[in-house]
Amino acid sequence: VQVVTGDNDVTLLYLNTDKVGINTTTVSRMFEVKDTAPQLKLNQGSHFAEFEVDSSGDLNIVLGTSSRNIKFDDSDKLMFGTSSTDETIYGDGNDLILTSGRDIYITPAAGRSAIIGADEKLQFGDATEYIMGDADDLELYSGDNIELNATDDIILNANGESVTFMDNTQQFLQINHDTGNTGDARFYNGGGQLLFTLDD
Repeated sequence: VQVVTGDNDVTLLYLNTDKVGINTTTVSRMFEVKDTAPQLKLNQGSHFAEFEVDSSGDLNIVLGTSSRNIKFDDSDKLMFGTSSTDETIYGDGNDLILTSGRDIYITPAAGRSAIIGADEKLQFGDATEYIMGDADDLELYSGDNIELNATDDIILNANGESVTFMDNTQQFLQINHDTGNTGDARFYNGGGQLLFTLDD
């Protein structure tokens, strides 16, 4: 069964192989639409979503207005945003890549956590700047300086254990806390040390 417009353009075609084509007589799937405009629109009251495969082969989904887009392109990129390219998530065969032209927020539900697996890295810049943990220790690495800046106090809380400062493998300062208000600070220089003891 074939339905045509007045100028004999095919607008709807039923084939005897249980396939339906709109604006096309070449139907390779059960339902196929050919158009340069969005090919499908779904409505719920005043809300809608439009689906379009454009001339580049990209799938565009417009939600309600053109300012809210979702796009899946032929480079396997999933895009979100006002221009469909502001926020992107894709894989290159090795890495999962998330990009944004603005801030990226990670917001778990209250009482939940954003978890990075043991021995995995949260990297900043190049490969020499990262934070990693092994389920016991948390380590902060830098190929250059590490700067701690605060508008108020900087507090190191070792929960009753020692705070140690080292130069490579050479320890040069250790602050210890014993029970109560007792403890000591030890400055090391080669085989010697300068000891300050606190004992009330």
